[in-house]
Amino acid sequence: EGSTILVSAHNNTYFNCLQHLKFGDKIVVKTNYGIYEYAVSSAHSIIIGRYRGRCEFENISALHKQSLYLGVLINGILSVLVFIFHRPLLSIFTSDPAIIGVAKWVLIIDIPLEIFRAVNNLSEGSLNPCGDVFVTFLASVLSCWVMGVMLAWVLCEALSLGLVGLWVAFAMNEVTK
Repeated sequence: EGSTILVSAHNNTYFNCLQHLKFGDKIVVKTNYGIYEYAVSSAHSIIIGRYRGRCEFENISALHKQSLYLGVLINGILSVLVFIFHRPLLSIFTSDPAIIGVAKWVLIIDIPLEIFRAVNNLSEGSLNPCGDVFVTFLASVLSCWVMGVMLAWVLCEALSLGLVGLWVAFAMNEVTK
């Protein structure tokens, strides 16, 4: 549960037809203990996995760099736009100046957070189909507990930074992964 063991164990037999999936297709797996539905949404990981299977390492590197460039660019632009237009966007939900003031700082912190999130998600999406799941797992767990939990507590409770401190901890979690 929570992993791809079922699909990985049978990728050359029962699930061999998965190579013909397209973006937006759905996979339904029915077992004795549940029905699981998955959508194909990460072409990046699928293509990296195919390149890995064919030992086309130059293509893996080129695709990873291209995906990182686009991911960082898109996440960066969108988070900057949300910050620039934070007042009209937040006015949909509240007119309280205290909430808008805190949200402004959260959205400033969110800019580097989203850039690093793109790097982390795409890097994990490149490493996992190559069979390197331990590194991403270990980095995620250590970063989550050290930055996501301990640093969040220090910033929010010990230093009384509240939501802004929590967002700084989120950002540091992404930076250290």
